[in-house]
Amino acid sequence: MAGEEVLGLSTTLLGQGTPTLTAPVIPVPDGETATLMDAYHAGLAAGRSPAEALATAQQRTRDSGPAALAAAAGFVCLGAGLAPLTS
Repeated sequence: MAGEEVLGLSTTLLGQGTPTLTAPVIPVPDGETATLMDAYHAGLAAGRSPAEALATAQQRTRDSGPAALAAAAGFVCLGAGLAPLTS
């Protein structure tokens, strides 16, 4: 069924030991997600957890226009995204 591919892949990756996965659950255009991903990775680099970094990045897109906001809303953090990533 259309749309199940993302959740199926996520389930497989999480089941194989990937602790956290940040992914879109809808098709998102590359151009509109660039600002979101820059803010997301800056949050990770600052020591935020994946879930917090994504939420903060999504909030920052509110003033970037409707297309960027819609693209940002399509991303979710799955798994154990509450702890900061370690190197």
